[in-house]
Amino acid sequence: MKKSIVALLIALALVILVSPGIIGRLAERSLEQDLDVAPRDDAELVVTPQGFDRGWFSSEGRHRIELRDGRLAKWLHAATGEDDRTSIPALIVDTRLDHGLIPLGSMSRAQGSLVPGLGSAVSTLQLEWPDGRTTDVPGAVYSTISLGGELKSSYALPAGRVAGDDASTAWGNVDMTLTLHPGGRSGAFDATVDSASFTRDGNTVNVGKLVFSGSTSRGSDGRLGGRSTLDVAAVPLAGMAPGDLHLSIRFDGIDAAVLDDAVRDLERAATSGMPPQDDAALRRFVASGFEFDVEHFDIDTTDGTLSSALHLHLDPMDAGSFAWPSALLALDAGAELRIPAKLFERAAAQEPDLNAIAGLGYLRRNGDYYELRAAFRKGVLTVNDAPIPISLPASR
Repeated sequence: MKKSIVALLIALALVILVSPGIIGRLAERSLEQDLDVAPRDDAELVVTPQGFDRGWFSSEGRHRIELRDGRLAKWLHAATGEDDRTSIPALIVDTRLDHGLIPLGSMSRAQGSLVPGLGSAVSTLQLEWPDGRTTDVPGAVYSTISLGGELKSSYALPAGRVAGDDASTAWGNVDMTLTLHPGGRSGAFDATVDSASFTRDGNTVNVGKLVFSGSTSRGSDGRLGGRSTLDVAAVPLAGMAPGDLHLSIRFDGIDAAVLDDAVRDLERAATSGMPPQDDAALRRFVASGFEFDVEHFDIDTTDGTLSSALHLHLDPMDAGSFAWPSALLALDAGAELRIPAKLFERAAAQEPDLNAIAGLGYLRRNGDYYELRAAFRKGVLTVNDAPIPISLPASR
């Protein structure tokens, strides 16, 4: 009996001591594959390995992430007010990976764990500016790679504030978690921001706690599906006390490549100020079919909850014989709007035309709310069960 126990203890010791070297190589490959997801899926990002020193219990590596000219760069320019591409820094990621079936090396650092897996990592971040300056990013990214290859990363940003010449932004504690499943076909992202405050030209806007959760998956046919929810407390509302916002979105059957082409055409048209010369990309996207639901978009006010919903569903069609009238006839769409009566009546006192909309039956009084229920099926539009004549566009 004692010999069996000794043999078992020796076997366990060998697993603990020998596995780090074996699992380290597997973890290194897994980590590199996960980091390479971005450049494969989004050519605007370039991830460059700058060394990987593999040890027995722990390894260290550095990666440089640069942003190319593209859509994301334009969004950053718009958000920061900077038009110069060189104003966007590169991100330097330094990672320590503690590997082994039981990552003993992680116990000497924060958030260490003996949970079995391919590896446990901590990454620190720096911004590298075009002139060579570097700025440390607060906090650290903690990651784990499961035995099945799932990568889970969490980032905690402590409360802070940044200020410029005429604007400043402050935030409460931030927690973010990213989960990528093996193969990159599905993932999830969750984020919580305790509070936020924005000041510009002496005017301050405060927002309460923000909670976001989203997940996406890619089918064998390459189509995307997913769901996202957003809850924001104490959102400023014009002429009213702050209210809470709740949003839930679901989508399915999205051909991402075709959608990207259509969005690029629209962006080019917006930049030039001219309508698209060719709607071929948009036609291909519509013909590919999709399902998109705003399950609810609610705002809690002192008068009650202002709620709305939207549904769009279109089965795939033959792109070669596509025509807009046929697409509209195949579209299944619906929308709902529910407005607290007190809120509507106060708004109608300032905008009398709202009373005319209610008088025409587009908004129907139901207890303490005004409601609108619209549907579009087989080319027929109904609002509160009443048909509304519409003319379909000519085929071309």
